[in-house]
Amino acid sequence: MDPHLAEDEELAKLKEWWRKNGTSIIVGIVVGLGAIVGINGWSLYTTNRAETASALFFQLRQHVENDDAASATGLADELQADFPSTPYASNGALLTAAALYDDGDVEGARKRLAWVVDNAPDPSLEHTARLRLAYLELGEGNTSRALELASTGEGGAFASHYAEIRADAHRLDGNDDQAAIAYDEAIAALPTASGYANVLRAKRNSLAGPN
Repeated sequence: MDPHLAEDEELAKLKEWWRKNGTSIIVGIVVGLGAIVGINGWSLYTTNRAETASALFFQLRQHVENDDAASATGLADELQADFPSTPYASNGALLTAAALYDDGDVEGARKRLAWVVDNAPDPSLEHTARLRLAYLELGEGNTSRALELASTGEGGAFASHYAEIRADAHRLDGNDDQAAIAYDEAIAALPTASGYANVLRAKRNSLAGPN
């Protein structure tokens, strides 16, 4: 066979194949390149957002350390509005709540803690906020609300803390039998050989009457 004829036939086949498939290949390449650019762009975007949130949290912490609750509150607002799903927003709200409570703004502290309970991206942050809110309510004499907060779901590593709050709330309400049961639960949930068991036993032993 004439080699030139063979080349012409192969060229004709190649042109026909390209006519049928060339467009889809080009689209695939464009989409693939777009995906790569998109992934890289998203990675850069998320990195920049994390850095911004981190910087805001660092400033907030400095204001809290300097007893400047007003400035910390403004930064906490910004973190909660612009970066609500990050740990920086939740941790910023926890720090701000403590600063506000120290300044006597109980309602402001309550709102920050409640926000973390509802929005924390990590269970440990949610439990921390829930426990602090329960302690706040105990301090304000709202035992029913403290009991509600301390009776929600499984406490896991926080089970002893939740049980202690329930016990303290029952004791404040004069329900010593319920308080004794809850203190026993708190002691049982502690890690082995925890020194805090002595504190819980002292609380239990301070209950009025036999227990």
